[in-house]
Amino acid sequence: MEEFFEIADPARLDSATLATSGFDSGFDWTKPLDDCIVIGKSLDGRLAGLIAFKRNNDNLCNDVVLLEVARFARHHRIASKLLAIVMLDSLDNPEFEGFVQLKSKYNGVQHFYYNLGGIPTGEYLIFYPEASRDATQRYLPLGGTITWINNKSQQN
Repeated sequence: MEEFFEIADPARLDSATLATSGFDSGFDWTKPLDDCIVIGKSLDGRLAGLIAFKRNNDNLCNDVVLLEVARFARHHRIASKLLAIVMLDSLDNPEFEGFVQLKSKYNGVQHFYYNLGGIPTGEYLIFYPEASRDATQRYLPLGGTITWINNKSQQN
């Protein structure tokens, strides 16, 4: 089973700290803490990737806000696993049924999302339930678990 963990401590998401760990996007990862769930994934005992998402009750889906993988962890399917855990969270929510959406940059990364089943619809890429099921089966074949800090697993 793949393990993930919620990060709620702004000190762990400080830009300078993340930069020394290989996170070079310049994203302010403390900003999503106010209204998003931030999930981390480790590789070899080091923070390897982060994803921030919101449970969007209006559109009945999970909205991915940010996704980043540290330099040392690229090409280890960390981004795929992080996206898959957000998909699994949506599949576990009976109202969301596996729908996930995100705004993609048009710098080549959108092909990564297309390969996971993302469908472009205007400014968003949408992952329909079938794509979410396929991705979770491919990247989390034994399932996935999140260690929750703020009990956000209960918030909908």
